[in-house]
Amino acid sequence: MEIFSIRDPYDIQIMKVIDRTYCHISTLSIIDAKVYLGDIFFLDYFHGLYRLDILANNDVLITGRYAKDGFTKFAIYSDDLEN
Repeated sequence: MEIFSIRDPYDIQIMKVIDRTYCHISTLSIIDAKVYLGDIFFLDYFHGLYRLDILANNDVLITGRYAKDGFTKFAIYSDDLEN
């Protein structure tokens, strides 16, 4: 997965490449991805759900992980959007 910064459509900059070495795993099989409230979520079939955050300095950080294999889809829900 590649994360880009696009301020000018003619000057696209790659911010981070999310691959198996970035996630510290032997294989990576991304089968679903979503963006929700400024965070990026992606589902790896063999290792589970990952949550990424883009920091103010444009660095990408893994901020959460739910380790569970065998899932092919996921959904994101928040019941307290006002807070």
